[in-house]
Amino acid sequence: MEKFSKLRESLLASKNVYISDKVTFTEYFKYIIYNGNDEEKQEAIETLKLPLFIHNKTVYTHPLG
Repeated sequence: MEKFSKLRESLLASKNVYISDKVTFTEYFKYIIYNGNDEEKQEAIETLKLPLFIHNKTVYTHPLG
């Protein structure tokens, strides 16, 4: 989380964008899924505690059909 926060702050500060002190779960989760290592991704997915379904390379939280 600290790595993400520092990256977020530096990127937004370079664009002169207001920086909120709070990082939302959604922002952090997306960051981990796109940029995290396999262990971080596994931990993030396990925190959801939801069954996940994959169809045509897309992940859903409910079965299709």
